[in-house]
Amino acid sequence: MSITQTTAAKFTADTVVDIYKILFTGDEWAPEQRLEAGIDKPRVLPKGKSSQNLFQANIKNPRIADISGDITINYRLLEVNRVMSLLGLTPEDWRAEFPDFQPSGSTIDLVMNPNVLNVIMELLKNGVNTEIADLVYKGDTGGAGQLLFTDGYSLKFKADAEVLDVANIGVVTVANALDILQDITNAVPARLKSKIPSMPIYMNKNTWDLLQEADRATQQNATILQQKDQFSFRGHPLKWKASMADNELFSTPAGTGRDSNLVRGVWFEGDTDNFLMYREQPGDEDWLILLKFSLGVQYRTGEDVVFYVGS
Repeated sequence: MSITQTTAAKFTADTVVDIYKILFTGDEWAPEQRLEAGIDKPRVLPKGKSSQNLFQANIKNPRIADISGDITINYRLLEVNRVMSLLGLTPEDWRAEFPDFQPSGSTIDLVMNPNVLNVIMELLKNGVNTEIADLVYKGDTGGAGQLLFTDGYSLKFKADAEVLDVANIGVVTVANALDILQDITNAVPARLKSKIPSMPIYMNKNTWDLLQEADRATQQNATILQQKDQFSFRGHPLKWKASMADNELFSTPAGTGRDSNLVRGVWFEGDTDNFLMYREQPGDEDWLILLKFSLGVQYRTGEDVVFYVGS
């Protein structure tokens, strides 16, 4: 007599694509970051800066002596850290109660129903995206729980001497909210003025509400401009992010293009080492769904970040 043991089941290519979208392009920060995929080791993010005039009068036989100023290339490292998602399922529990989820096979060799995968997709979509967004902004490798897998933007900004810190005038209130926005726009370097339309000012929902209240209290009621669903201040789009902390605002060139200062690094493969479904142990009724991936965030230069923390 023999007992058949069902081995780890590999998901389909379509499922892998869905997981990839959920993990790396579905949270609230994804539209603000350039994605660097396939990072299995630190990647250099170079940024150039010039103190010389790049154009000058045409001369014959140019030499180094004809140049004044310097071009400096600096860089930051984009590093990713390993994350694991582990979900436990017992198909036996669904044999009678949930017909759509009934497993196939014999009582000693149950095979997971494919419809279960749709439930997993929804669970990941609703929960994982929120956790990833928190990681992106509030992550702290020196912390604990869901935030220890990478250092997020907030921690990186606070530790970076190059970041342009706006003077602290206190926690955000209706009375000072517009002044804080003005201070942020004043701190934007001249070399970035042309990029203002692609430099959102980010904040959390509480700050957003205070700004709207402050704007309504102004006589002209036109300090914050609204075009369709887009709000802006002095040309900067205003965006709120649920994952941001109270009394923190920042602005930097953002988006998914090459000019974005915000970068996300990911590593994920849809193979049996990273994404699989298997029995916990031979003869057991419990199944595990295991997903392994790597994630990290970075920005190309701190000199392009204007950051406000109120206390």
